[in-house]
Amino acid sequence: MGPEEIFDPSIADGQRDSRPSSAGAERCPAEADVNSLLQELQRQAAARADLEQAVQRLRAELARRTQQEAALQLDRELYQTLRESAFRESEERYRLLFESAFDAVILYDTASGSFLDANQAARTLYGYSREEFQKMTVERISAEPDKTRQATRRSVTDGACKVPLRYHRKKDGTVFPVEATCACFSLGGRIILCTVIRDISERIAAEQQAAKYRDQLRGMALQLSLAEEQERRRLAILLHDELGQFLTLAQLKLGLVRDPARHFDAADGKLLADIDDLLSRANRSARSLTFQLSHPALYDLGFVPAAEWLCEEMRRLYNLHIQMSDDAQPKPLDVNARVVLFQSLREILINVAKHAQVSTARLDVQRVDSTVVVSVQDMGIGFDPGFTASRGRACGFGLFSVRERLHHLGGEFQIESEPGHGTRVRLQVPLTTETGKEQDRENP
Repeated sequence: MGPEEIFDPSIADGQRDSRPSSAGAERCPAEADVNSLLQELQRQAAARADLEQAVQRLRAELARRTQQEAALQLDRELYQTLRESAFRESEERYRLLFESAFDAVILYDTASGSFLDANQAARTLYGYSREEFQKMTVERISAEPDKTRQATRRSVTDGACKVPLRYHRKKDGTVFPVEATCACFSLGGRIILCTVIRDISERIAAEQQAAKYRDQLRGMALQLSLAEEQERRRLAILLHDELGQFLTLAQLKLGLVRDPARHFDAADGKLLADIDDLLSRANRSARSLTFQLSHPALYDLGFVPAAEWLCEEMRRLYNLHIQMSDDAQPKPLDVNARVVLFQSLREILINVAKHAQVSTARLDVQRVDSTVVVSVQDMGIGFDPGFTASRGRACGFGLFSVRERLHHLGGEFQIESEPGHGTRVRLQVPLTTETGKEQDRENP
């Protein structure tokens, strides 16, 4: 059969069907192939659709995971930023606390002893800069390196330690006492020792001064006890050698007068005159002793008249001539102030008479604002006040006693002296007023 027959349009469907069955037999395999091809295409289309859906799901999953990764990266970046910010803030706080600490703080490696850092107080205390510290070891600032190494080892073993007293050295070579508190911590595989150091020079000096003060008080108590006993002895001698002898002689002479067998004659007048003289001398001795114990003028007339009497006594007893001047201003002082000021002045004048090696001195009494100022000056051999007090001489204890008594009243005691250049002492007490009988007569 030729091609014309197969594709001839004039042939009707019925006619085509009426043709021999060999053509139908040829068409059936072709249709089956087409159907199979269509089915394969449909299957591939379905598979492609499934594949596209899978691709879409993968893309969605990829997009989701990309978003998650971006979010995680953002979180990581934010966390790192916050961490760096917190670290910087923590470091700033540490630096602020480290630098503003009142005590010296140093950090050093326990293995090498090399300094890592030192705050401003440490740099000021020792005189080194931060750069100089970082080039040094801890033994450079220690005046006791062996003890410093021992303290470092103890701190590493125990984790911390307290050192009550060590001696360190400044950049200029000055050695001074310190107390230290040490604590260890790990940093980068190294053991670092943080040490807080406090200069205790003032405390040590105060403790030494307190110990010296206690020694002076004990010495003064001993001196007062001895002075009290010496005063008792002096009074006993005065009573026995002067007043007692005068009264004994007067009594013997009166016994002669009272003798019944005696006839009075012209010589009896001389005997009575001797008795009168002995009684007068006994009276003067008693008055002198009374004035020495407690001068009535100090209570009845005031400080200035009592000071004038004291100047006369210094001339009579020690041949010390005192030129006294008073500004004539009222100086109201209560009894306690008058007694302390008078006793202090007597102590000073006796020291001048005994130690200054002069025969003259000057006494000035003035009212300055609300205080009374008494100045004693001599041009004698002078002395070193510090040396005298440290040696505990009697003169030193006397001056110490004067100072303490005046300070108790709120007054002041000043002494200026130098070997070979004389001495000037200044006593000052505040003005006070009492009512009644004990009011100072110098108060108008």
